[in-house]
Amino acid sequence: MGLRETRHIGRIVLHPESTDIVYVAAMGHLFGDNEERGLYKSSDGGATWQKTLYIDAMTGVVDVAMDPSDPNILYAATYQRQRKSFGFHGGGPGSGLYKS
Repeated sequence: MGLRETRHIGRIVLHPESTDIVYVAAMGHLFGDNEERGLYKSSDGGATWQKTLYIDAMTGVVDVAMDPSDPNILYAATYQRQRKSFGFHGGGPGSGLYKS
């Protein structure tokens, strides 16, 4: 499916009318900064990917949901978080909710 460097995936959503359209919420590397965090879209079943939402290297997209009445509307939740050996730092200014 690709997106190996995104490390951790929060959610995968398929378009109900065209399974070639796939959305991936990429949380990124949990223990460090990662430029591959964000929301990705594929229009060819996962052969290629386009990053459609990116906040910063510390903020991942943890969830994505599709509006049941209009599959062209997405809601994406971002969370700025970094794990440490004995806990984590989270809830920074990159955290938020986005609507396409």
